[in-house]
Amino acid sequence: NLNGAKELQQLDLGHNLLRTLDVSGLTKLLALAINQNYFTFSTLPYPKSTYAVYHYQDQAKLDVAEIDGKIDLSSEAVVSDNNTEFTWFYGVPEMNDYGEWEGEILLIDTEYTLENGVTTFLKPFDEVVGMLTNPLFPSLTLFTPKISVEGAGVEGVQGDEINAKVVGNTIVIKSDAGLKATLHNIGGALVNKTTTVDGTTTITNVAQGVYLLNVGNKVFKLLVK
Repeated sequence: NLNGAKELQQLDLGHNLLRTLDVSGLTKLLALAINQNYFTFSTLPYPKSTYAVYHYQDQAKLDVAEIDGKIDLSSEAVVSDNNTEFTWFYGVPEMNDYGEWEGEILLIDTEYTLENGVTTFLKPFDEVVGMLTNPLFPSLTLFTPKISVEGAGVEGVQGDEINAKVVGNTIVIKSDAGLKATLHNIGGALVNKTTTVDGTTTITNVAQGVYLLNVGNKVFKLLVK
């Protein structure tokens, strides 16, 4: 509680575990540092023209969960009339030499939909990362952790579950027997084809890269590192 510190001009609470902070009563505050905490766009104190210094960057990854192919970040969709931009990557994005985040970006309305901050994945992915930016806080980019998603409305063949994952340079398929499985690289070239056995089917010695795996009527996008 900072209500008794109305004369405070500088406040440094960086490198803590803070999730909320009320500085509305600190009318003389000139410098605020709350970087490296657990704030989001919706919980950060709004910038003020009276602040000479405001450090809020490098917050922790967002606490999210996938439920039925959906990830709900509606609380971050609009902040003080500023729309948040959502970008979903397959795998972990990396910063290039120009300070820009780059990686394989998922296609909206093809691989996922977005409505009021709720992302609905249209197909399974073994590893996706969400990136959020908002013009109210230009020095902060928020990320989700790596998430495995099943995809909404995707049914397994004959009502049975089909799953696929990458283990090292091996692709592991869990399914019933007798399903056609084809593996294509991101350029569309056929890399491997097989027929599944009951339980576990493996495709071994897969080179690094991004692949599309079709098993029955289910499609997986897989990253082999």
